[in-house]
Amino acid sequence: MGSLVYRKQAAVFLGVSPKTIDNYVKAGALKPYKNQVNGRVYFDQADILKLMGSRLPQGREVVLYCRTRAMQHQGNGGHGQNSADKRLAAQVQRCNDYCTSAGIRIDRTIAEVGNGETLKGRKGWSELMDLILRKKVSTIVVETPDRICRWGLGEAFTDFLAWHGVKLHIIQPVLQRQEYLDELTEDLTGIVYEARRLMGT
Repeated sequence: MGSLVYRKQAAVFLGVSPKTIDNYVKAGALKPYKNQVNGRVYFDQADILKLMGSRLPQGREVVLYCRTRAMQHQGNGGHGQNSADKRLAAQVQRCNDYCTSAGIRIDRTIAEVGNGETLKGRKGWSELMDLILRKKVSTIVVETPDRICRWGLGEAFTDFLAWHGVKLHIIQPVLQRQEYLDELTEDLTGIVYEARRLMGT
């Protein structure tokens, strides 16, 4: 269970009247919880977000988002830009194969080479955010969660997507590919360098 909101807060959040909240409960769209101390009814914010998403216009695009990075700190052994392009192409192919077998129709593919520890220069990310904010996306498909968000931002980003009526479909929830583990190490190295720069060390 996520954060809890009371009935009046839920109504404000959804932009409806408290009576409409009661109707959602009767229809089974919202599950109420009762505070045994004060008797007040409250709701799981995650359920509120899902309901918010279901009330938004449908008929939007399913977007496949793929990302990899050029490795900088492991020498030239296949870790440069050319390798990144090849690994990105392979990632797109794996995801397309999965979606085909799973019956998922992909309307748009956004693929980019970019570091995971920063959004700077991430044109693909900017394109994706623009589509989300303009209510053009129904589902985002990623191979692993770190392709799109890392380090505590995942839960917040999932809530953000739900707010905009977007479902995040993760093909492989756990990092298993060595190349992704290598990228994670590279990104952590970048964060350490940036922290040292900010501290003047």
